[in-house]
Amino acid sequence: MDKYDVSLVLACYNEAEIFADSVKRIIATLDQTDYTFEIIFVDDVSSDNTRELIDKAFKTYPRHNLSVIQHLTNQGRGQTVVDGFLKAKGKYVGYIDIDLETGEWYLPKFLTTLDNGADLVSALRVYDFQLWALPRWLASKGYVVLRKLLLDGLLSFPVLMFLLNTFKLKIITLELDAAISQTIFSSSCSSKMLLDLTVFI
Repeated sequence: MDKYDVSLVLACYNEAEIFADSVKRIIATLDQTDYTFEIIFVDDVSSDNTRELIDKAFKTYPRHNLSVIQHLTNQGRGQTVVDGFLKAKGKYVGYIDIDLETGEWYLPKFLTTLDNGADLVSALRVYDFQLWALPRWLASKGYVVLRKLLLDGLLSFPVLMFLLNTFKLKIITLELDAAISQTIFSSSCSSKMLLDLTVFI
């Protein structure tokens, strides 16, 4: 049986400037729901005072279910999120970028969608077309097509990786996408997931 309704992983690397405000906003949003939740901070050897701010969060929110994983060496965002997922005890497991580029206000809608039977919920940032942003806009549109092909089962993950390597495409979160895809398509995956998937650039 799951200990919490929601496990939310926050990958942290040099987040001092935004940490306190982002955590406050995330907790305030989740507190307005009826879901029990835990927040798992995974610090990937920040060189600023992010770790101290995580410790301070434990004192600021003593009645909330907070935990931390402290990497001894920098593992990268993908492994950071995977480590958080492995520690998660929630029925629904997900992550959100701590900079909240995809806003925390989407979390309740994601959770309701999962309650209504979805196996996975993801957010996709949509950029208005502007000439100076043409490369990012094209990459974003390409991402939508590839994601649809992959999640609809029309394109296998190995084929996707072959295409990316052949055409020298770069994914910011290649390591993360590989790890998450392995989790999504694993028959042993029991938790449903909410994801904030980043775009190709």
